[in-house]
Amino acid sequence: MLRLNLILFLTIIFTLQGLAQKQKKADKICRDNLEAHVRYLADDRLEGRRAGSAGEKLAMEYISDKFKSIGLLPKGNNGYYQEFEINEGLHINDGTNFMINDATLEAGKDYFPFPYSARKSIEASPAIAIQEADMPWFVDLKDILDENKQNPHFDLNDYIKKNAQKAYDKAATAVVIYNTSADDDQLAFNPKDRSEALPLPVIYVKKKPQPNTSATQLRRSTLSSM
Repeated sequence: MLRLNLILFLTIIFTLQGLAQKQKKADKICRDNLEAHVRYLADDRLEGRRAGSAGEKLAMEYISDKFKSIGLLPKGNNGYYQEFEINEGLHINDGTNFMINDATLEAGKDYFPFPYSARKSIEASPAIAIQEADMPWFVDLKDILDENKQNPHFDLNDYIKKNAQKAYDKAATAVVIYNTSADDDQLAFNPKDRSEALPLPVIYVKKKPQPNTSATQLRRSTLSSM
């Protein structure tokens, strides 16, 4: 009887050891697979899988191929893919408009409001060469760009933002920026700018506003921002 109990006990131990070895092997396979997936999806080639990037496309194809290989049925609106819209940041609203001498400028092409521009509508009769209280001010970047050509620390966006606030403090109702120099100011609408809004509209015009015969004939400017 003792011998039978011993044999039974040894059989149970050997069986449990066998199961443990199989479990360890299965765990290792699972761990190796997970590490391989993470290694691929975290690779620099995938560019952080940012929406719209080539890296996102690689990640999509990789994951959908894995789903297919293990027999998962596609349930997206495009195979394994589920399409949806992403708002990546600020944008220029359709209602934004800018008029000079009754000519409407096209947002994005002829001008853009800075992301920190106030959401206001203004109608006025300013002069380009005169910065008057209760009027929009026009600012040419030419001189400031010339002065800072050799200054690696000069931040043009910061300069515009700070001086727009100073213009408001002196009763300007808006600031219209333009550049007559040959230097590329590299200014563009930045949808990721999360700066606090200023109390007045700040607009960049890609060409100097041209009145009919003199600066004083810039009779009407209607500004609104995002």
